[in-house]
Amino acid sequence: MLGVSPRKLTGQSYHDRCANHVLSEVHMDRMQGIILSILGAAVFAAVLFFVIDYGSEKTYATPQDVFEASRMALRRNDLRAFCQCITDDSRDFMAATMAVDKYVNRELMEKAGTEKKKAEVRAVDDIFKKHGLTEAHMAKHQKDMLQLTDQFAPMKQKLAVARELLEPISDRNGFIAEVFEASMKATGIDHPFLDKKDDKLTNVIVQGKAASGIVETRGGAMDGKDAIEFRKQGEGWRIDLFPERGSGMMPPGMLPPGHP
Repeated sequence: MLGVSPRKLTGQSYHDRCANHVLSEVHMDRMQGIILSILGAAVFAAVLFFVIDYGSEKTYATPQDVFEASRMALRRNDLRAFCQCITDDSRDFMAATMAVDKYVNRELMEKAGTEKKKAEVRAVDDIFKKHGLTEAHMAKHQKDMLQLTDQFAPMKQKLAVARELLEPISDRNGFIAEVFEASMKATGIDHPFLDKKDDKLTNVIVQGKAASGIVETRGGAMDGKDAIEFRKQGEGWRIDLFPERGSGMMPPGMLPPGHP
């Protein structure tokens, strides 16, 4: 369907490896496949509400345009700009997953982490306070947090939990970028997305408000081909890291996490 034999693909979607990569560094080296190879993780909604986030207003006319913008953002380690290239659902899911990861692992990092990790804990604590994620708010949603990593929970349910968790945060792009920066300082890795700098988007197919394609990565640890999906958001295109099952756009075996 996409013009590429499934055998030639990695068996992972662009979401898995991207998500794996961004959240690989951000999620304490555990989530190495959630943001772009860039990407990955969690969050949206049963209740739709307005969020003041001027970074979400960028419009990209084609899937190729938004892919190129995302690639350039990753080259600069600019997660705020990268978030302007993904759907709001993808952004929220990722932000919630990052928040839960840092919250759940805070005590462990304080006791057994390196001095850099302990400094990261302090920096993330300040970020949480800045964005309204108080101890009381996180504790209130602690039980629901388990749903974000439940592979059998439907994405709609995960997104609802994520939005409730993120309710205090008005600048979600900024939250992701700040947590990512704090994690980068702790790991000492300056360019986690270097392997993605020469990625190419091919085999783009547009079907109404959805589109799919293949991302080719040459050389480095990320060498291979990955499926990627896009979705219309408003008047422009965004990368959809967590497409709904049954969209008919992804090759067999390439459904994102959260879909049984």
